[in-house]
Amino acid sequence: MHIVHSITAIRLLRSRSVLFFLLISFFTALLLFSHALQGQGNARRSALNRMEKGNWTKAEQLLRKALKKDTLNPEARYVYSILFFSKDCPKHNIDSAYRYALASIFDFQKSSLRQKEKMKRFPLDSFILILHRAKIDSMAFERAKTINTVTSYQFFLDHFTLAIQHDAAVELRDEVAFIVALKINTYKTFKEYMIQYPASLRKADANKRYEKLLFEDKTKDGKLRSYEKFLTEFPTTLYRREAEKSIFEISTAVGSPESFIKFIHSYPESYLRKKSEDVLYHLLHGDEHALEKMELNDSLKHSRLLENGYWIPVLKNEKYGFMDQNGIETIPPKFEIIYDDYKCGEIRTDFVITSDGIISRDEKIIYGGVIDEVTELGLGFLKVQDSTGLHIVHKSGINLLSFSIEDVKLVANSFIAYKKNSKWGLIALNGRNLLAPDFDTIYSLERVVVLEKSEKRSLKTCEQIGLLADRNQFSESMVFDDVRLIESGIYLVKNGVLEGTLNSNLEAIIPLDRQILTKTPYGYVAKKNEKFSVLGIESDIFSITFDEIRFYENWLALKNDKEIGLYNIPTKKYVASQLDSIWFLNHLAFALKADTLNVFLSSGLRKQLPIQSDINFIKTSDQQLFFYTKDKNKKSVYDVASGTRIFQLEFDEIEYFGNSIFMITRDGKRGLVNNEGKSILPIEYSVIVVTQKNYVSLFKDKKFGLYDILQKKLIKPIFERNVIPFHDNIFVAYKDGRIGFIDIDSKPIGKFEFDEILEWNDSSALVKKNFQWMIYNWKSDVVSVNKIKDYRTVINSPEEKILIMHQENGYGVISNRHGIVIPPTFSDIINIGSDEEPFYFTEKNVEEAGIYVVIYYNKKGKLLRRQVFEKAEYDEIYCEDR
Repeated sequence: MHIVHSITAIRLLRSRSVLFFLLISFFTALLLFSHALQGQGNARRSALNRMEKGNWTKAEQLLRKALKKDTLNPEARYVYSILFFSKDCPKHNIDSAYRYALASIFDFQKSSLRQKEKMKRFPLDSFILILHRAKIDSMAFERAKTINTVTSYQFFLDHFTLAIQHDAAVELRDEVAFIVALKINTYKTFKEYMIQYPASLRKADANKRYEKLLFEDKTKDGKLRSYEKFLTEFPTTLYRREAEKSIFEISTAVGSPESFIKFIHSYPESYLRKKSEDVLYHLLHGDEHALEKMELNDSLKHSRLLENGYWIPVLKNEKYGFMDQNGIETIPPKFEIIYDDYKCGEIRTDFVITSDGIISRDEKIIYGGVIDEVTELGLGFLKVQDSTGLHIVHKSGINLLSFSIEDVKLVANSFIAYKKNSKWGLIALNGRNLLAPDFDTIYSLERVVVLEKSEKRSLKTCEQIGLLADRNQFSESMVFDDVRLIESGIYLVKNGVLEGTLNSNLEAIIPLDRQILTKTPYGYVAKKNEKFSVLGIESDIFSITFDEIRFYENWLALKNDKEIGLYNIPTKKYVASQLDSIWFLNHLAFALKADTLNVFLSSGLRKQLPIQSDINFIKTSDQQLFFYTKDKNKKSVYDVASGTRIFQLEFDEIEYFGNSIFMITRDGKRGLVNNEGKSILPIEYSVIVVTQKNYVSLFKDKKFGLYDILQKKLIKPIFERNVIPFHDNIFVAYKDGRIGFIDIDSKPIGKFEFDEILEWNDSSALVKKNFQWMIYNWKSDVVSVNKIKDYRTVINSPEEKILIMHQENGYGVISNRHGIVIPPTFSDIINIGSDEEPFYFTEKNVEEAGIYVVIYYNKKGKLLRRQVFEKAEYDEIYCEDR
């Protein structure tokens, strides 16, 4: 244990010796450092004094010496920074000043607290250093602004990283870079700008310009393919609407339904889909099958439902509105004025003209304001005249031209021609301009557009016109003095003495040549150098010239070198040659050759008759033809179509009545025979005439009778006037000064007591007796309705007859199927509906109260609307024209 205590004591002594040594060393160093600091302080102050006196070189020497003696010297570096910062110093350099300022701060941060306390006497502390650095930052920033380039600002940002002007420098740098990009002004420049400066406040502006310039660059040729490619490559572009607009206008410029359908299918989400569907709907209007296939939007579905039936005007509180044929109010009364003709009802148009403008059936304004006149052009387009001029308006509300015009019309059902300054131009149905107003007139011959200028006519197909929207130049390659449509799809064109023909694709059928062309049913006759040739028929006579050519139905009469031939077109063969003469009549060709008369049927068959044969055609009421020839005392009747002799009889005259019945006349008397020449009625009547189908009226000994051809029944001529078929073997006859009914066997049905008889239904007639009309049942001999003073016919069809009748108590409506529809208790009744679907306006005039009670009824007599009007208001809704 003693040993242990000895060791511990030794160790303790050793440790105290070390501590003493350390203390002596510390105070020695501190004394030396104090002298060093005093020396450095003197050098710094001396340098400042030299700088104040402008002795910049001496000051710099002192500072270098101080830094050489002590590398950790914040005061010297601070003063060095001041030297470079001073504008009067020949070595003034902001960047050097900044570098020494940062070094001073760095040295200051590494200095001890004691050193920092002594530096305050200089004075120098962290605040002074930071303030000094901030001054340098400000000067550097001002320098960057003075230079004002991307490089100057970027240098500032790269080297003065602690400057409070950092954000301002970034903003200014980005602005200068944006201005540079503006000067270059390409989409690539702005794209690079956004990549390089993603946080720029100008990024949105740069993106807008990038999108615009990109769109303009990629579509600068204005071609459809460029717009389509652009949308494929840049589907999220800001210019999608503009690209879609151009695609729509170019691709649908031809005006065909197919072009609009294709656009809808290609761009189903386009903002122009509705416009496409609106135009397409009216292009297909009337084609129910096509409309059923079309996927209508909700608006068009609603419009189509509203188009069914007709409308009737209503008046309430001095405002006009409308209701449909079912009495349902479609537009509430809100218009001051409506078109006067509307007061008579049956409004079929899918728009109405009001004081608020042109209103669609779904109550949308097609064109607002006071309208002078509206004309339907077709395809959903309206010609609208108002105080500002003439306008083209689509029923969907699209106004096609922003300027006033003098006239407008549809061309080829695919384009709209407009007149301005006495010249005509052309626009597409979608509103795109195709041709400026530079033509004297523009019209169409079927699907070919004719553009006339200076008495010259330029021809274009609809497809060629449509291609003008795709920046294709207008060429005048097909220009003529005159053009005429000679048959569907075939055009005769002329240039001076040159004539030719074109098809609907403007391809030559017969090239222009010095010739005169005449259209025939099977081709053309071309006159050239006083010779004639046949064109358009593929046969062996195509290239032969003749002195004369005559066309007649299936025949060609060809004359050459005094030789006449007959050519049958369907068989493409000569049927006769070396003929003396040819003539045509009633579908037959007649030719004389030597002592023989040749009769050629339309089929090409030939009938040979003696030269003295006298051919006479039989009068007929239908298309079946017959002729007869005299053969001694008898005449032979032939069928033109077959050339067959059907019978031989003796007669003076003959006429075909149809149903294989002929009327023959002999010695002034007439009778009927069948197609075998056998007698149907003896030849004893003064007059035989077909009065109605299947009935023949007879006159003999000043009396009238009737023959039923189908039933082969004869009503003998014993009546004073024509016997008239009435209903299922019931006839109306005239006897003893009165009219009555008889059956097929001439037996009377009831009395002959009427002045007039008209058909009503299968058991009753509308008859007149003693100046009054009544409904009389001839089967039961009962009058169901009487004392009808007069009537107006509403419907007179095989299905139903409806009358507005006037009885003693007033007006009512009666039907041959439903009896009394509206009781005869009204002061007046007019039909303001259609003939097929009546809509009755009835009124009762209460004179004592000075009012009119108006009740609207439908065809079946159902009350739909009741109103009470005073006289002035009643006059505003009453239709005088009906």
